[in-house]
Amino acid sequence: MQRQFEPMLAEKTLPEKNGEWYAEPKYDGTRAILIQYNNQIAIYHRSGHNRTNRYPELTEINHYPQNIILDGEIVVLNEKGVPEFNLLQQRQTDRPALINTLRHRLPVTYYAFDILALGDQDLRDRPLTERKKILHQQLEQTPNHPTIQETPSVKIKHEDIDPIFKTLVQKGYEGIILKRPNSKYVSGRSKEWIKIKAIVSDDLYIIGYTEGTGWRKKYFGSLVLAKTPDGEPVCKVGTGFNNLTLKMMTEILKKHQLGETYQIDGEWVQLVEPIYKAEIEYLNGTTNRFPSFKRLIPPDGEE
Repeated sequence: MQRQFEPMLAEKTLPEKNGEWYAEPKYDGTRAILIQYNNQIAIYHRSGHNRTNRYPELTEINHYPQNIILDGEIVVLNEKGVPEFNLLQQRQTDRPALINTLRHRLPVTYYAFDILALGDQDLRDRPLTERKKILHQQLEQTPNHPTIQETPSVKIKHEDIDPIFKTLVQKGYEGIILKRPNSKYVSGRSKEWIKIKAIVSDDLYIIGYTEGTGWRKKYFGSLVLAKTPDGEPVCKVGTGFNNLTLKMMTEILKKHQLGETYQIDGEWVQLVEPIYKAEIEYLNGTTNRFPSFKRLIPPDGEE
């Protein structure tokens, strides 16, 4: 099995016009295409990489009656039942023994929000309203399994966006996804799908790091980030790391350090090859103040 298309992506700017939308919660997870073909399941990340081995609990479900292609989000739920990326990040491993341990400690859930093909039918040219009905029917026909869920959605008016967005954020979600009911599924970004996040994110190049102090002395203090590989530093980020990411990041930084240092605001920075990026987050409306590390982006763009 091989993924033969790019997923549909949402724009970030809400058009100033009336009309109806489907509103869905924005999950804090990893986008994934799930393909069942001849009773075998394959899972592809947004980057196109086959990551079926990482999520064995998704491949052991009772199979659908027909071949099927689903689009959705892989998440790990916290104790409140809300997706939390820091938990999912621990599942980003290809070590079989660790996968077998983590699948029981941090089980994933796949929230399907679209269906792209069923049997020999390509459904991408059908309107979203029709695709949602087909998706619902298929998930209903399959014996209930907690690892595959249908993403909840509600049809709303344009003026209802703000209160629903605030409700979702209060419940702990990243924000809201809005989709036009008549939208077709197209590869790449489309204004027919909009994402609004309470937290804004940027992808910045890691150009260096500061030394850690105290209990983080064996790791690092902050990542030094720039908008381009040879650009000037725009911010430092030292929060958002757990023990796993601290260890992983330290190994990567040591491997790619250039052996050169310079000072920023009186603090020494170890320079590294600018080949990795970091996704950082900050509150909407605060530019890059109080950034927090979200995830590492390797050179090939993989999650």
